[in-house]
Amino acid sequence: MATGFEQLKDALGKGLPMDSPISELLEISKKLTSAYEDQLEHSTACMLPSHIYHLPTGYEEGYYLSVDLGGSTLRIGLVHLAGRKTPVPREDAINKLESGPMSVVDMRTWIGSDIDTLKTLKGDKFFDWIALRVGEVVESRFGKNNTQVLPLGLSWSFPIESTSIDSGKVQGMGKGFVVAEDLLGTDLKTHFTNAFTRLDVKVTLEAVINDSLAALLSHTYVAPDTRCALILGTGTNAAVSLPLSMLPESKLAQSNFTRPPDAQEVLVNTEVSMFGKGIFPVTEWDDALDAAMPRPGFQPLEYLVGGHYMGEIARRIIIGTSEKGCLFTTFPPLWKDPFTLSTEVLASMEKRFPSHTETYTTPCQTFRLRHRTRRR
Repeated sequence: MATGFEQLKDALGKGLPMDSPISELLEISKKLTSAYEDQLEHSTACMLPSHIYHLPTGYEEGYYLSVDLGGSTLRIGLVHLAGRKTPVPREDAINKLESGPMSVVDMRTWIGSDIDTLKTLKGDKFFDWIALRVGEVVESRFGKNNTQVLPLGLSWSFPIESTSIDSGKVQGMGKGFVVAEDLLGTDLKTHFTNAFTRLDVKVTLEAVINDSLAALLSHTYVAPDTRCALILGTGTNAAVSLPLSMLPESKLAQSNFTRPPDAQEVLVNTEVSMFGKGIFPVTEWDDALDAAMPRPGFQPLEYLVGGHYMGEIARRIIIGTSEKGCLFTTFPPLWKDPFTLSTEVLASMEKRFPSHTETYTTPCQTFRLRHRTRRR
């Protein structure tokens, strides 16, 4: 008679694609490449050109503010660019032991209940909440009587209809944020500028981009050979720098009057999370998760690898195999409900496995915190 572990192994083996041969991986790569080429030509939802045509040189100098708002985190950083003193050959690797031309002077992060509060705010209250935090960072470095106007770049990890490098029209945000519901189609820069004016925060919004473009630009400053960036967090996305000649005129028409005459490349937001339907191997649990989403099939890759979803897939596997008698005889009743096992808990456990000298205090504390929050 098979042991519980053998039954589990058998159940997972039938459902999880493991040890895929190279030929199968190459076929997946070929299909993805074909999908990228097709969507680059025809899609209005992905492979979207930005209004950025030149990468940083590495010689820029000064203080800059960075605001990064995602689905679960707000980060505000004050960055100092010292400028490169000597040219760096494009083929040179980064030496992390050497001090680079970029330094983070101050970095503050808001998560958890703070972001839960921010998600409930509407209208001016939403933008004032963020502007107040920006003001705190500025004051901590330059004092209350600061008169220097600092340039600010905003990484906006939500859909936006980009109209210029520093502006765009608000679209539905999702992820629990309600502020966009009453502001659809309005100018995002105007809302932030008004908030900074109301609170007398001496900053000017110079750029509005998404997180993948921000990652590409910031890393290019210290590593000039960089041409792509990948986001692996709550969600997933990627940005690339492509020759203008690769994009159809239909995607470039909106920038014909603002594009620099010497432009040869353009930064592209791939929205890579939308790719992979019918290409990636999936399991019954992946299918169940996809079917439970508000828009099934909308983000096939993100549902597979996004931090927001990996814990939920694990929860479904645990419940499904335990009900078949292959895993646990008991488990927290809370796990019967969707999204009650966070990826954060799994990552904390993985970090401690397989060392037997480490305890599981941290993941247990994290789970209790999530459990207590959920019950309220």
